[in-house]
Amino acid sequence: MISEKRVLKPKIDALVHYIGKLATEKDYSRYSITCIEDWSIVSLNRKDFLQYVSDQLKQLYGIEIEEIRNYVIKR
Repeated sequence: MISEKRVLKPKIDALVHYIGKLATEKDYSRYSITCIEDWSIVSLNRKDFLQYVSDQLKQLYGIEIEEIRNYVIKR
């Protein structure tokens, strides 16, 4: 059985590099991550994913994320 983390890692890494590329092209002093998710989709690691993206942006691009907002909506 293939680990779900291994399957998603290339997509997560691509997202981190995409955000990093866009952010380094701009000269903003503050960065935040805002995520809006559908409540009907089960996600046990909502906070872990966003924190991982934040940590990777800091490690790879020196981008400090000041705030992570995660909204979960119910249709």
